[in-house]
Amino acid sequence: MSIEKEINERKEYLETIISSKEHSTENEIEGYLKIVRHKNGWQYYYKEKENDERYHYICKGNRTLAEKLAQQKYDQKVLLLARKEKELIDQLDKFYKNNSLDSLYSNLPPQRQDLINPIEKPIDKYIKEWLNLSFEKNGFQENMPEYYTNKGEQMRSKSEVLIANMLEKYGLPYHYEKPLLIKGGGKIYPDFTILEMQTRREIYWEHFGMLDDAEYLDKAIKKLNYYEQNGYILGERLIITYETVASPLNMKVIEKKIQALL
Repeated sequence: MSIEKEINERKEYLETIISSKEHSTENEIEGYLKIVRHKNGWQYYYKEKENDERYHYICKGNRTLAEKLAQQKYDQKVLLLARKEKELIDQLDKFYKNNSLDSLYSNLPPQRQDLINPIEKPIDKYIKEWLNLSFEKNGFQENMPEYYTNKGEQMRSKSEVLIANMLEKYGLPYHYEKPLLIKGGGKIYPDFTILEMQTRREIYWEHFGMLDDAEYLDKAIKKLNYYEQNGYILGERLIITYETVASPLNMKVIEKKIQALL
């Protein structure tokens, strides 16, 4: 997640709290609560004004008074802290918009960029270099059915083509069958290796298209076990989709999975 997105989400959270607590503090009662240990429990006392000398005992039947006094004191502190944090967040947001460390290099003229080794490459250059990576591809056997994506890339199934075209539609960089070395499994070929642009980490997507075939299912389970044993946890850096003859690929599900990566 980018710092800008984190800032915006925190601002929205704080604004919700501020609005809620401003409303809850509109009907405050005047009073101050004191809590005193008594034997194995607690007793509650209150006074109406801060300069009153004496606290009055709150009987058990009037516990709601103690609860209300305690809650409103808590709400007051929450509101104060939320406003202070919101003020700081606004300042931080303003700073990032005007002095972003990430945009410092990209805002330089090209002739100056050529002379500098930046702390982090701009994402567009990083993506271009990542897409141009060379690797040993998993070859196709002769006489195999040929399926091609919109950009002319050959794949092994119609479903993989649909996934690839959807990734392309949303502008997510990917490699098809880029080899991955994993402990216990040797070299495997994930169907898709996707670049998560915000974090620049690689996400792996496996599509299992013949789960009604017992031998295929056994291999699929073994492959998933290799992933998780190597720290690629399903839902974090590993995405799977699957289908059978009776339950074909659902493109709405595919689209939702891709949208979650944006």
